[in-house]
Amino acid sequence: MTKPRRIDHAGICAKYDVTSRTVDAWTGLLNFPSRTAEGDWDAQQVDTWVRQNRPQSWPGRTPAPAADLAPPAEEPEGRDVQPEPDAGLQRLGKDGLARRFRMTEGGIAHWTMAEGFPAADEDGLWDPEEVDPWVQEHRPQAWAEYTGAGPVWVIAPPDGDPDDLLDISEYAEIMGNATRGKPVAKTTMHSYKNRGQIPPPDRRPGDKKKPPVLKEMWFRKTIYTDLAKRRKGRRRDAG
Repeated sequence: MTKPRRIDHAGICAKYDVTSRTVDAWTGLLNFPSRTAEGDWDAQQVDTWVRQNRPQSWPGRTPAPAADLAPPAEEPEGRDVQPEPDAGLQRLGKDGLARRFRMTEGGIAHWTMAEGFPAADEDGLWDPEEVDPWVQEHRPQAWAEYTGAGPVWVIAPPDGDPDDLLDISEYAEIMGNATRGKPVAKTTMHSYKNRGQIPPPDRRPGDKKKPPVLKEMWFRKTIYTDLAKRRKGRRRDAG
């Protein structure tokens, strides 16, 4: 039986031409292959994960297995045989980042103005491997969607009776806290309502239902259903 090939941290960096910090981010994900008893990884499992989850880094190079790595002095010769990939093919503009993270270009524009966001090169493009760590740290919900790890709320929606009636200010607080850590402005929420970007109110003044209401209200279950859909599809309010 053929012994499974193994690959270590440095080998992953070399094979997929990514930084050590990026590999740390990958290996910290729930769906990344588990380490072997020796502390490295099954190379085939890593290949499969990269192909499915980081297609921009696939197919990478072909380093030797971790257990049989060539001496450092021989590495330059191997690199002469394997040409460097064209990094320009992997760099992305705002439209490419929007597709990558299932965002609008406007949302990406907000990101690029945030503190610590990597600067674009002179041609206005970004290396995704430089953007990924920032997204993982500062936009965990977007990172979770990108990696397929599942929905992550910045501030989890509070528990409550599904039939609770909440007004637009409470809707703005719950949605904003969940998606970006701060309430959405009330004027923005009214714009969302007028454009049909949130569900219509469940209750209105004078609708002759009980209990009577003095302003437009939503059931808690309506709001939470809307939030769940936002985690699956294109976020309209990200930034």
